[in-house]
Amino acid sequence: MLRDAATGPAGPLPSANPVAEYRKADQATFAAIRAAGQPAVLRNLGADWPAVAAARRSDEELIAYLRRFRVERPVAMLLGEPEIEGRFLYTEDMTALNFARGTSPLDPFFDRLLRDRDNPRPHALAVQSEEVPSIFPGFERENRTDLLGPAVTPRAWMGNRIRVAPHY
Repeated sequence: MLRDAATGPAGPLPSANPVAEYRKADQATFAAIRAAGQPAVLRNLGADWPAVAAARRSDEELIAYLRRFRVERPVAMLLGEPEIEGRFLYTEDMTALNFARGTSPLDPFFDRLLRDRDNPRPHALAVQSEEVPSIFPGFERENRTDLLGPAVTPRAWMGNRIRVAPHY
């Protein structure tokens, strides 16, 4: 039996603990955050990135900025019908996923994001966990953080009005 998010098998769930927030995080602060093993919000981490500046100007400018870097190869994509309301999950009977997996070049993906942005019930679209250097070579040099070091490859998560349940 499915229960509402605030109720568990033994009754109401306890209130969530507040998540620590940081306005500025250098490598030492980030190392302490990681060592604590607790969720944290890092505010304004990319505030000075050119990609963020482009996005603040307009959706079109952000897409034009991303297109400067994109490669001409398909990327993995998820597509869900408008009825799922952007929620990638399982079908109601839990026997299948409620979305399709496929591939698409980035340009049609970007075109559809722009075309459908004002649609209150668009198809759910997502490109998830693509390695940034492989789909946007050079982007990571202009939009960088030194918190993770060179051993961690940045990944791109892009989509429209989607919701993905937390998972590990």
